Amino acid sequence: MSRALSGNHSTGKITASGSYAGGLFGCIECYLWVQHEIEDSYSLGDVEALSGSYAGGFAGDIIIFYADTSLTIRDCYAKSRVSAESYAGGFVGEVLADRGAITINDCYATGNVTASTVYSYAGGFIGSLYARLGSGSITVSDCYSQGDVSGDGAIGGWTGSIDTQDTCTIDISLCHSIGRVVNSNSDRAGGWVGYIDDNSGGVTVAKCFSTGNVEGGNGNWVGGFAGEIDAHSVSKCFSRGNASSTADWVAGFAGQFKGGSLTDCYSRGSAEGNDYVASFVGQMWGNLANCYATGKVVGADTDVGGLVAFWSAGVVSNSFWDKDASGQSSSAGGDGKTTINLKQRQLFTDAGWDFVATWAISPVCNYGYPALRGVTPGACDVANPILEKLVFQGAET
Repeated sequence: MSRALSGNHSTGKITASGSYAGGLFGCIECYLWVQHEIEDSYSLGDVEALSGSYAGGFAGDIIIFYADTSLTIRDCYAKSRVSAESYAGGFVGEVLADRGAITINDCYATGNVTASTVYSYAGGFIGSLYARLGSGSITVSDCYSQGDVSGDGAIGGWTGSIDTQDTCTIDISLCHSIGRVVNSNSDRAGGWVGYIDDNSGGVTVAKCFSTGNVEGGNGNWVGGFAGEIDAHSVSKCFSRGNASSTADWVAGFAGQFKGGSLTDCYSRGSAEGNDYVASFVGQMWGNLANCYATGKVVGADTDVGGLVAFWSAGVVSNSFWDKDASGQSSSAGGDGKTTINLKQRQLFTDAGWDFVATWAISPVCNYGYPALRGVTPGACDVANPILEKLVFQGAET
């Protein structure tokens, strides 16, 4: 059996005294053995959950409880300012899969997002993604958010948190965020995601990026792309925003990298903090390959480095940092190179980087540093699926 909704919209402001507030749907709950579809729909009004959680510009919450049940949302958008105590998202406050499958494609959200309570979740597109039981799955592709995100917990420019349990999977690709992230005092703030907690080994993130600065207040685990990563695989992603905090684990890409693999990624933003401060990763346990970082690094304590501040476990291979731009001559991993070196293709091809399918380099794009094909906006981007449909604002060339 299948059920479909198409061509729906709302334009008025939504104000709820409690939880589950959405521009078009307060809560979408999908039940037994039904394939649900929502397409070509939008919402334009601001959304507030005054004394509650689960608020989104399109939907407050999306939940699937049963196996053999699915929901697909495609070609939808929300242009809304969203505020709630927690679980606030520009598009959806929370996406929760218990056994079933949720797919979101070709959607976007614009507008600022605010979560007001301590230990809250907030994201420019989705407040939190959680695949919890059995073989529940969440797949999101070609979706973006534009707007500032503020809160006091796990917050990110695109999503606050990604969490899996049991044998569940979450796959996200070709998604980006544009906007500043401001965390008051709690831990885990990132330009794209606050916290990835992969307990099933089933989280993959590919071809995603963030551009906004991240202000971590006095919270730990702050990064230009992610506050903290514990994921099976993050690949072909980049961050361009600066990361700052008065506390520890602050880096241009991820404040802390706890496990899995980081492959073919880069960061261009600066990092400023107390301890465990670096241009790419503050502290790492996993495997890092074919990555680079160029941002300035400022740290007050002892564990401050170029690419990596503190190495606990794992392998760093064929990865580099800019010694000139970072102001750092040493690192717990990777090779330091001059700015001129890092703009030479030969350096990377000698290290085995793929300049046919993955990387491109040109003096007219990304300030001469290597760029990711199909991901980095600008003149070097030969086939960015996102940019074929969207006008990227503020892209550097």
